[in-house]
Amino acid sequence: MKLFSIILIVWIVAGCSGAEASKESAGQENALPTPTQQPKPVNLQPEEERKKEAVRSFGYVVMDGYYYRVTGETVDDAVIGKVIGEIKRVGDWEIKRSGDSNEYPPGPLYSIQEKDTKEVIAYRLPKKKGDPGPYRYSVLERSEQVEQHDPKQIMGAKNDPEEVGIALQNIRKAVPYLYEFDSNLKSAVVNQAGYSSNTGVTLYYRVSEADDKEIQGFLFIFEYPQEKAALIMNSAFSANIGGEPRSPAKASETFEMNGIQWSYYGTHLLRGEKDGHYYELQTQGKFTRDRLVGLLKHFNNNEQ
Repeated sequence: MKLFSIILIVWIVAGCSGAEASKESAGQENALPTPTQQPKPVNLQPEEERKKEAVRSFGYVVMDGYYYRVTGETVDDAVIGKVIGEIKRVGDWEIKRSGDSNEYPPGPLYSIQEKDTKEVIAYRLPKKKGDPGPYRYSVLERSEQVEQHDPKQIMGAKNDPEEVGIALQNIRKAVPYLYEFDSNLKSAVVNQAGYSSNTGVTLYYRVSEADDKEIQGFLFIFEYPQEKAALIMNSAFSANIGGEPRSPAKASETFEMNGIQWSYYGTHLLRGEKDGHYYELQTQGKFTRDRLVGLLKHFNNNEQ
């Protein structure tokens, strides 16, 4: 009888525990996820973009059409061979060339004794000023072959004149509302061009005559549909944390030029309106009203 009672008690306790566990499990199934339980976002990027990001996720040097991946291993002078090339550009470029690196500044590339350069190469790491110690060399292993982007698909580039020119040509074909400075205007040279269907056109122009001591003269131009204004993170008119516009409430003057109605907020900011689009100009350097107006005379639509 005692044994039966013990078994009965165990069965009841186990049943209750199981019921509670079932309730808890059901509750978890129906409950909304907490911030720490949020599902991972699904990667909806095109295959080409995923490959591009994967390549850029590691340090590399481009040589002879291949990526040479930074291994993290270093060696000393004793095993270094001869100079076989050099890093010429640092950055992540749309059109990859031998001598490009997203990791190291310009400098010579070396072979490693008794190693095939089709497998590994070395880069001499810079030393701190006054460091009397020997140089160390970063070892890089050959990885995948460089796959160049289709030039017709390049919609953004900076610093490299060829790439920027290609991107700008593609933007001209895709964006009927594009305004830009005349290509023969020597005082404003395009340094960066980009386009996104979400945020419109971005153009950076180097204006050397507006240099102010160590500050380089630049015009930053953002062109976008008015309904997209809230998405333009770099806009001077974006709301701050308090919800108030960062720009002055009123322009000091308005005027029309080349089909655009401009609002002038000072030498640091202008915004134009035409056919449901904004043309926002921000400045860096030493600009005057006359200089800005003089430049705007050469700001034209590519369709005109």
